Amino acid sequence: MNKPLLITMGDPAGIGPEIIAKAFRDSPAELGGCVVVGDVATLRRAAALTAAPLALPVAQLYTLAEAASVPPHCIAVLQKCELAAPVPYGLVSDLAGRAAAECIVWAARAVLAGEAAAMVTAPIHKEALAAAGGWAAGFPGHTEMLQAEAAAFLGKPVSDVPVRMMLAND
Repeated sequence: MNKPLLITMGDPAGIGPEIIAKAFRDSPAELGGCVVVGDVATLRRAAALTAAPLALPVAQLYTLAEAASVPPHCIAVLQKCELAAPVPYGLVSDLAGRAAAECIVWAARAVLAGEAAAMVTAPIHKEALAAAGGWAAGFPGHTEMLQAEAAAFLGKPVSDVPVRMMLAND
């Protein structure tokens, strides 16, 4: 079995979930085997917003091993953050920042542990990350969070772990 590619949902109040839903809608065959790390309700809402003509179904996974059994033309979502209610679109939210951070960290750890092939991150809002407080507020963005996770995995200081990020588009 191939290891899945993980896609973090990004800021649930932002464009990340919609970008993901549109990608699955427009290229379902290419995204087979991909798993969204995020909030199931948020991805269902995004799928409904981007429906043309029908929303893709969202399958809730409880483990990565279940990814292989997700039917085609379905968005596989591994619930790895808790949002008690939908966050309002377009507003900076501590809850949204915390949810985005939890998903990034979980996905990074899964990749570093060899449970997934790689990860792709959807956009986050740096102010929401700061508003989350606690450990999440210690990172200005994705890059620093991923660097810290890699350093911890390697047992090295963050300063000894260079990071190279790549931007991709179509």
